[in-house]
Amino acid sequence: KLVEFLYSAEVSDFADLDSAYELYYAADKYNVLDLRNLCGDVLMSKLTVDNACRTLARVDQHDDKYIRAKVIQYICLHLKEIVNSEDWDSYMDNRLSAEVINMSLAL
Repeated sequence: KLVEFLYSAEVSDFADLDSAYELYYAADKYNVLDLRNLCGDVLMSKLTVDNACRTLARVDQHDDKYIRAKVIQYICLHLKEIVNSEDWDSYMDNRLSAEVINMSLAL
């Protein structure tokens, strides 16, 4: 898909959240910012209460402050549902948890 984008500036299909993230990772690694932004938009469009913590943990590994902030904002808006989920315990380390809690208190 990375090569497809380099030739056509388009991606035909994102099968699921994992494939969108894998392409996001590759685009970030090879500094293909237009593709990274496109994948970030797809990640945001597929964001749900069930996958928000996993998505934040993944995008936190990259220097994409915009998408990271958007995911944190989404988690803050749905904090009561998300904090009781298995993903909260599985994916949210102390630093991310504290950041989300502090942000939600500031809203």
